[in-house]
Amino acid sequence: MESHNSGSRNSRTSRQSLAEVLQAHEEQQEQELKSKLKKAQTLSQKKIRQQQIQTLKEQSLREILGFFTNQIDVKRFLKNKKKLLSSDDTEQSEKYQDEFLNPNEFQEMKHIYGDCNIGDLVIVFPNPDDEEALAGEITFLEAEKVFDKFITVITDEVSKSYLKKERDSFLLSYLTLGDYVKPEKKNKKQDDKKQNKANNENKNQEQNKKEIQKEDNQNKEKQNQVDNQNNQEEAKLLQNQKDQPSKINSIQSQHSENKPQEETSYQKYQKFMKLYEVQLQLEEEQYQLQRNVAKQNQGELFSEVKFSQQFYRQWQKQKKQEDLIIDPLKELLKIDLNNIKQFKNISKQLSKGGYLVKKMNDEVDYDWICQNTPPKDFLTLVRITVINKLCRNAFVHCRQFVSTTGKHIFVVVKSHPQVITRQAQKMKITKQIEMGFADLFSLEPVDNQFRPLRLKSYVRIIDDDLRNIFAQEEYAQSNEPEFDYLNCQDVENYCLKLYIKVRQWKGKDLKYNVVKKQRDVDKILKEVVTDLNIDQSHEKVELIDDIPISDEEWQVYYLYLESILCFGKKIQWAKEQKMKEVIENIAFLYKLVFLKALGDANQIWYAENQSFFRELKGEKQIIFNLWGRLNITPVAPFTEYFKSTGSAGSSLWRKYEINENKHRSEFINMEKIKISNSIVLKHINILKMLQMQYIFAYFPIHDLHQLKGQGDKKKQFFEPLKKNGFIIDKEPTEGEKYLRDLFKELADEAESTDFDSESLVQESQFNYRIPWFVPIDSIRDYFGEKIALYFDFLSYYAKQLWYMAIVSIITQGIMYSATIELRQTAIIGFSIIIIIWSTFFMEFWKREQVYFSVRFGQQNFEADEAERPAFEGDFIRSVLNDDLNEEFYSPFKRKMKQLLALSISAIIIGCVIGCVIGINILKNTLIEQQLDQNLSNTIPSILQAVSINFFNFIYNKVGQSFNVLENHKILSTYENSLVAKFTIFRFVNNFIQFFITSFLSSYFVQLKLCQVNLSIPNDCFQILSNQMTTIFLTNIISLQIPKLVAPIIKAFIQNLLTKKDEKLVEHPFNLIDEEIERQLKLEPYQTNEEVDGSVNDYMELAIQFSYLSLFGLAFPACYILAFIQNVLKLQVDKYNFFNYSRRPFPQGASSIGNWLIIFEMISFLAIFTNAGLIVFTSEIIKENQVQVFTTLLIVFLTLKYIIRFLVPDEPAEALVLNRRHEFVVEKAVKGFQTESNARYLMQKINRQIGGPKETISSEEEY
Repeated sequence: MESHNSGSRNSRTSRQSLAEVLQAHEEQQEQELKSKLKKAQTLSQKKIRQQQIQTLKEQSLREILGFFTNQIDVKRFLKNKKKLLSSDDTEQSEKYQDEFLNPNEFQEMKHIYGDCNIGDLVIVFPNPDDEEALAGEITFLEAEKVFDKFITVITDEVSKSYLKKERDSFLLSYLTLGDYVKPEKKNKKQDDKKQNKANNENKNQEQNKKEIQKEDNQNKEKQNQVDNQNNQEEAKLLQNQKDQPSKINSIQSQHSENKPQEETSYQKYQKFMKLYEVQLQLEEEQYQLQRNVAKQNQGELFSEVKFSQQFYRQWQKQKKQEDLIIDPLKELLKIDLNNIKQFKNISKQLSKGGYLVKKMNDEVDYDWICQNTPPKDFLTLVRITVINKLCRNAFVHCRQFVSTTGKHIFVVVKSHPQVITRQAQKMKITKQIEMGFADLFSLEPVDNQFRPLRLKSYVRIIDDDLRNIFAQEEYAQSNEPEFDYLNCQDVENYCLKLYIKVRQWKGKDLKYNVVKKQRDVDKILKEVVTDLNIDQSHEKVELIDDIPISDEEWQVYYLYLESILCFGKKIQWAKEQKMKEVIENIAFLYKLVFLKALGDANQIWYAENQSFFRELKGEKQIIFNLWGRLNITPVAPFTEYFKSTGSAGSSLWRKYEINENKHRSEFINMEKIKISNSIVLKHINILKMLQMQYIFAYFPIHDLHQLKGQGDKKKQFFEPLKKNGFIIDKEPTEGEKYLRDLFKELADEAESTDFDSESLVQESQFNYRIPWFVPIDSIRDYFGEKIALYFDFLSYYAKQLWYMAIVSIITQGIMYSATIELRQTAIIGFSIIIIIWSTFFMEFWKREQVYFSVRFGQQNFEADEAERPAFEGDFIRSVLNDDLNEEFYSPFKRKMKQLLALSISAIIIGCVIGCVIGINILKNTLIEQQLDQNLSNTIPSILQAVSINFFNFIYNKVGQSFNVLENHKILSTYENSLVAKFTIFRFVNNFIQFFITSFLSSYFVQLKLCQVNLSIPNDCFQILSNQMTTIFLTNIISLQIPKLVAPIIKAFIQNLLTKKDEKLVEHPFNLIDEEIERQLKLEPYQTNEEVDGSVNDYMELAIQFSYLSLFGLAFPACYILAFIQNVLKLQVDKYNFFNYSRRPFPQGASSIGNWLIIFEMISFLAIFTNAGLIVFTSEIIKENQVQVFTTLLIVFLTLKYIIRFLVPDEPAEALVLNRRHEFVVEKAVKGFQTESNARYLMQKINRQIGGPKETISSEEEY
């Protein structure tokens, strides 16, 4: 029993242990299964995520590809089309279709043209479908290069991954273009083969036509039997469409079985597209079949839109119809772009892809019809790519139209206001703060100690007698009505009448009325301080050594207070009425009020106290503000732009009138163009595209209202847009009306740039009293700082010549009619005057350009180091930043090319010297033949002037060619090299004759360089005088008159030879397009394709300055000729800029750059030439010439550097403005800049000049 029991126990324990083992094993298996399931789930989730990422990438790539190929995804297209066609408003949908606009584009047009600006920039492309367009081929590698180097610009604006998608989409789009067919050679065998192929194709086409006709007849019979069978037949049609992909797949499988070797991805795509074209043809036939039947049955009731709706609705009723439609983009995406070998023998059409078709209406009239199909030529693809990059990446608006000649396609670029604001912050441009916000109380009257009159003891300290009078007056006048300031329409006339009464006040009466009026005005000023958050804590001190002013000044000050009170009441009333427009411009309004009050008060005083001596001295004011005391034009500070918000923030930045409708904006049109240009350059390498002629032209658009005052003509441009709903006229609100009424009252004392009252042409009219006058502020606001600085320099130059012209006429008279001793004295004295004048000229110009930079916020301006589009180099690794693909060109190669250019220049200079010698031989021959003295000297001088212009023309071409050959990488170095070449050669070409005649005539006795006639064998001064006279007269004729006449003749010939489409298709933008096309015909302001026209302009002035400074002593009257020439040049340049030049791109500038160094060198060289003329040429000094020459050099150098020491480079006005601006910007704008980095409430941001009164937490927020 025990053994049995023990065995049973053992068996039980074994069973239990086995069960435990099995249970543990099962648990282990369950855990393993769970872990496997978890792994599977995580793997599936990863795969799902990867698939999602992949699908997103594919969708974005499809979207970009759809835009580049002018088509969108089929599924999305059908959904959007379903929504469009399901709308009941068929007329509106037809309107959008007729005008090539969908509803979103229509809404964008309404938004973008609301500012009445026809555009910012224009990009002109050649029309690839024009008859005269050059045909050619483009390979895959060339297309790749075009996108990488010309179309793409790597910036922070667009990510590298997105750029790669664009690149892939562009290359895939290239593969969809039409294949290039080489021109056929004349060969009989080839012709026979082509004819056999054509015959076979015709036979196949005839068979296909017969089959199609049979099918058409069968379908017509079925439809004619019973009308109710339409739906069944449509179902069959859809079934045929449904079965079509399976047929294609079966055909593809058959091809795949028979192929001998593996096909490339591109070959597979080509086969697919052949089959896809067959499907499209079948679908088109079925569509046309049903359309014809429906048109016959319905007759005049047939509607194309309704039929297409019905057709596509029935098509979409089939289940999974969208999934069965073959998607060509999906097949296109399967092409492997990394396998470049498969594209080795591919070449596509460069042009003439048929995107635009010229439809001839008759023998003369034609229209360009857009097929709106995917591009089939490379130039069309490039244009579509550029437009889509600008629209999608840069968020600018683009609109296309074809020129009337059909040779060009214009793309008009306009930037949205939000885009301008955002880009201005990214560019960190400097913007001017509103003076009324930043420094309003600098405009109030002050005394000689610069202390405000409202703080003087005369106003603030009141004795007991006056205090009692005030108490009695307040009690007596408590029930009397106040003067109705709100209804006072003419404040100036009211103050003029009041001044008759005020002049009678003396002593206590005057003080009582001034103090009383000051108290009333203080209430207004208190509101001003509150509105603008101005700190007045620094005014709570007693004035020390307060100097009294006259009663006459207090009387005029009373008129000032009366004006402040009147306009202040009006502004406060509008604020109480919560007029938004007035509140947003409140700082600007207060500035105008202060200027108006001060100006009117002084004008009333001057009208009553006018005298000849005051007119002569210019004493037209009796009370002055801070700027008037300093004799400085008030200028508001500039600072880096940032977006300000809130009611007070809306008044921070200065606003300008931007159009004829009196709209105001923080950005003038010049700044918008500058910002829009930077946007375009950040996304498109436009300069390289211009160089490679993918783009024909690129320029900003002139504004006819601002330039010529043609606001009425410009309004006509937008009338068709208003009629067609692109612009909606909004009636002005009560606030806008009230604001404009205030502006009319305050405009007469405003700054010239506050209101666009006069056009640039009107402001720039010739002033007989000041012939060198130029409105620099207005030119800067339209053309930018660089052009404005050129005109400022030219005006300054002409003004300085006026002073020298008076002295030169006197000196010339003495030299011709006086005795020898007086003549010699005049020569020495005039040489000293030339040294002094040239030195003062340079020193005062330095001061002028510093003041210019302060006035327009250009102190910290730095020109961008742009890369030349024509630069080509080898790709190497950059040592500086490890860029593996940096283009590099060997400096040694450049130096060798520079040596070659130097040797060619030496040869040309040798020709110049030979020409000079030949002209002197001719002169001596004429003298020996006893020809008339005037002719014997005039003819050689004319020939010398002609040879100078001829060699300048020759070297202009040669120098530019060598400059291109040197292959400079940076545009600034290219320009500097070009300027150096031109300056050196032209200096030698113009002055080699003068140097030889003046200083080397004794070494070439046989040439008789200084012979005037047989009786005067040696008079170098007379020879130099004759040459100077001829050259200056010929320069006036040869330089200025052609500039004036040539553009007129060229424009006339262009209009005469250009063939236009006279009968244009009527659309709302006709007038705008005609104006833009007209501006394309204007001359670009350029020296060459890479350098603007300022190089030639400054070069012309530098050569003239050299004549005057170096050899003006020989012919003093040349200064009056130079003055006439420069005044004429100023008027001609203005005329050409305003009428015959394209608008140049606005550029910043703080100085004239390297030209300042060139003028300095000329001024320094003048010391040596003038000393040499006195000693070696004038025959005044006949002994110890070297010692006298050295002495004169020392005297002249000492005189020059004494003047430079006494005249500082920076004027006191500029220093004061800089210090004042730093103070105002630091205190007044600091709070707004903090707000951009911390979450402050706008109402609690401190903008007080005196600093914060309380600390606000950045986390405090409602």
